[in-house]
Amino acid sequence: MRFRIPQPIHGWRQFAGEVGIIVVGVLIALGAQQIVEDRSWAGQIKEARTSLDAQLIDSKYAAMERVASAWCVERRLDFFDEVVAGRRPAAGLDTKVSPLRLWGTSAWDAATASGAVARMPAALRNDYAGLFSFSEALNEINSNEFSESGGLGTLERHGNLTDVSRDRLAETIARMRTSNRILKLGAQQWLEGAKPLNLSEEGFAEDLAKAKQCKLPDGTVITKGAA
Repeated sequence: MRFRIPQPIHGWRQFAGEVGIIVVGVLIALGAQQIVEDRSWAGQIKEARTSLDAQLIDSKYAAMERVASAWCVERRLDFFDEVVAGRRPAAGLDTKVSPLRLWGTSAWDAATASGAVARMPAALRNDYAGLFSFSEALNEINSNEFSESGGLGTLERHGNLTDVSRDRLAETIARMRTSNRILKLGAQQWLEGAKPLNLSEEGFAEDLAKAKQCKLPDGTVITKGAA
C-alpha cells in the first residue's frame, strides 16, 4: 500500500511562508511578554532595594553608634566593677549600660520570599545577603547583652551586697564587657561590608556627636579623650 503525502493547496513555498509568519508572530509575542515580565521584575527589584536600604540604614546607625559609644560602655562597666569591689556606694545608680537596637532583617525575608532577591545581579545579592546575615548575628548579641544588664538591677534593690551577689554581678559584668567588644568589632566589619551599597548617613552626625560624652551610673559626665 502506498501512502501519499498531502500537498499544500497553494504549494510548499507558500505554505512555508505562512508557517514562517506564524513562527515569527509567536516569537514576537514571546519577546514582548518577556519584555513586560523583565520590566515588572525591574520594578519589583527597585522596590525591594528601597525597602532593604531603609532597614540597613537603621542598622548602619546602630553600627556607627556602637563603634562611637563602646568606650562609654567600658567606662560604665568599670564603674560597676568598682561598686562590686566595694570601692563605690551601690545606692542610687542608673543601671543602664548600653543601647538596645533592632538590627532588623524583615525586609530581606520579604524580598527573598517575593523572588526579587533571586533576580538581582549576583554581586548585589551577595552584598545584601552578607549584611543581613551579619545583622541577625549582631541583633542576637545585642539582645543578650541587654538581657544581661537586667542582673545589675540587684544594685538598685540591695545596697548591701553579699559575697554571692558580688560574684554573680562580677560574672555579669565580665560577660557584658565581652559582648561590648564583640559588638564593636562586628559593627566595624558590618560598616566595611556596607560600603559598596553607599547607604545614607543623613541625620547621623548630631546624634553620634553626643557619644563623645558619657554619663556614668552615678550621674557624673565624662568626655572622651579628657584626662
